[in-house]
Amino acid sequence: MLVFSHLLTEPPCIRMERSHLLLDKVEGFDRMAFNFKRFPFVFPVMSTKICILERRNWRKPDKERT
Repeated sequence: MLVFSHLLTEPPCIRMERSHLLLDKVEGFDRMAFNFKRFPFVFPVMSTKICILERRNWRKPDKERT
């Protein structure tokens, strides 16, 4: 996994915490839920589907770039 600079994985996002930084989580449709005490009665429930990870120390500091 250390060969790649960025990874797209499925949850849980913390399993690669030592070698990669979490950049973002992408949420997607999980299921439909019903609640008759509020309107609208039917609403989608979202959950994390994709985790975007970046390898630690992949980017060089600004001093080394120039």
